[in-house]
Amino acid sequence: MKGSVLSLVPIVYVTDMDRSVAFYEKIGCEILNFSPYWTEMRINGSKLALHIEDELPKQTRVGISMATAAPLEDLISEFDEIANNLREDITKQPFGRSIIITDPDGLPIQINEHH
Repeated sequence: MKGSVLSLVPIVYVTDMDRSVAFYEKIGCEILNFSPYWTEMRINGSKLALHIEDELPKQTRVGISMATAAPLEDLISEFDEIANNLREDITKQPFGRSIIITDPDGLPIQINEHH
């Protein structure tokens, strides 16, 4: 497909679209297209899609990672949804520091603060 432009859109399977959209909006995502079955969102130029499912897949092979220029402590104190869904305290990594939060369906999301 020489010359075509492809973009990656990670898909998050959710059981309640309204609840999940509200969560992702609170951590900074902007709705691009909304439907009860498929919602596309954007955060700092990257896309994320939410797809409704009656039952979540038993396993997923997609992880979600977000990067921030702000100190993680600022994110935790600024966003209640991050503080309320914090799964791990701040962890030192070779690239900087990270935290892991979960969305309403338990999907882990790693937020990285790079050096």
